[in-house]
Amino acid sequence: MGDIFQVMQGMEIPADSLLIKSDGVTCDESSLTGETKELEKKVINHENYHLNLDCTLIGKTFVKKGSGLAMAVCVGPRSRSGMI
Repeated sequence: MGDIFQVMQGMEIPADSLLIKSDGVTCDESSLTGETKELEKKVINHENYHLNLDCTLIGKTFVKKGSGLAMAVCVGPRSRSGMI
């Protein structure tokens, strides 16, 4: 945890992560949430880190558009996909 990795269009997110830099990142979370539309992700900052999931990338989901950097925060059975 705490590893920083590059986010690119088409990649599978390897771990639950926080988006720290974004150039138009959208994600397909339908494999976990059932939501079929792409979700625009926002860079985490001191105002939004505790309010919603807009800055969270969920492991085992896919980047549909854009690129950026993310920091891994949770893997394995404690991750969102691991709890299912």
